Amino acid sequence: METDKLKEEIYLCLNTRCNYCRDVCGAVKRYKMDFNSPREKLELIYEIFYNNKNIEKKVIDIIYRCLACKKCAKACPYGIDTSKILWYHRNLIKSYSIRRYIFMIAYLFRSFIK
Repeated sequence: METDKLKEEIYLCLNTRCNYCRDVCGAVKRYKMDFNSPREKLELIYEIFYNNKNIEKKVIDIIYRCLACKKCAKACPYGIDTSKILWYHRNLIKSYSIRRYIFMIAYLFRSFIK
């Protein structure tokens, strides 16, 4: 998936504000909070990846609350597959966390050698 296409889909979702996805989302029903809706998760992803906001643990937890049931994609009148977008960005977060962990270990290892 191209990042530009994902960004366009996220932007389209954020500007239409139809919220059909909220009505069918299992995470919204389970956690009983609107910020768990697929649209709200896309808003967090847009802020983190395209507006360069800092990633906080609580934000990552919200992004990981997607059940990947794809009900949001079926409900979306624009055909936006929110779960696919979330999984793509989850993998980016995961790879970023692993890289950061490796750099931290390398830094600590170098400091012990000196």
